[in-house]
Amino acid sequence: MQSFKQEAPDANQAIIRECEQIKRKVKGSGDKIEMRVPYACLNNICLKFRDENFLSVISTSKYGNDISLKGESLRIEADIVHILFKTTIDMIIALIEDIFKGYKDAHNVTNIFMIGCLSECILVQEAVRQKFFRKSIIVPDDSYLAMVKGAVLCKRRFCQ
Repeated sequence: MQSFKQEAPDANQAIIRECEQIKRKVKGSGDKIEMRVPYACLNNICLKFRDENFLSVISTSKYGNDISLKGESLRIEADIVHILFKTTIDMIIALIEDIFKGYKDAHNVTNIFMIGCLSECILVQEAVRQKFFRKSIIVPDDSYLAMVKGAVLCKRRFCQ
């Protein structure tokens, strides 16, 4: 991946953008996620480092049954995306729980306001709603922008 980043920075950015879209779209299991990939660049990297083409690398991986290539698009089972996000989601839930445990009036908190890139992930939203079902979970439309605006306002007012 380091070589891919260095040799094909535009293709790397394209994959990052696709991953951002997947993060916002993935919902329940059973769905298939389609992700456009820079096939030629990935194929060249696989040939260079693995002596196999990109399709062979995918089909022989442990996810070979759950990922297929159709033209320049990967078709990924949603369950794979769920697995990839599980550790991150578990850490987010644990962090929120720790915050509530350290706050003596946590029982009075009725709302959780989620901002930032990961709050746009439906899987994260669903996990937080399930765990904290007694609280109202608020996710603004542009949650990343809300975070940036808050940081700017906080800096201007010297928040702590």
